[in-house]
Amino acid sequence: MINRIVNKIVAGGDGRVFDFVVVDGSYRWKCIEHILPCLSKRGLLYFDNADSDKDARSYDEAGAHHLAQAFLQAYADRTPGARLLKVASVVHGELYAGEGWLLFNAP
Repeated sequence: MINRIVNKIVAGGDGRVFDFVVVDGSYRWKCIEHILPCLSKRGLLYFDNADSDKDARSYDEAGAHHLAQAFLQAYADRTPGARLLKVASVVHGELYAGEGWLLFNAP
């Protein structure tokens, strides 16, 4: 289901790009995988609760872990001007400090 939703948003064939994206919830690695090619040259992506592996039960391959984090790190490593910052955040509803990742493109 998530692939259908994400594909509807980013794969419409209209060349749409996004300046700001927040990734949270379920199937975060799939969202990141599909949205990164649509991030604008000066785009920002915030990945909430990056210090946890919320999707571990949904991975297709055995032994996989932190796939969303791996996609973001690989993008930052291979993309000129991309920066990945680890930032402290407050987890809403649970009131404890967590870690978010902020990816930004600086051309």
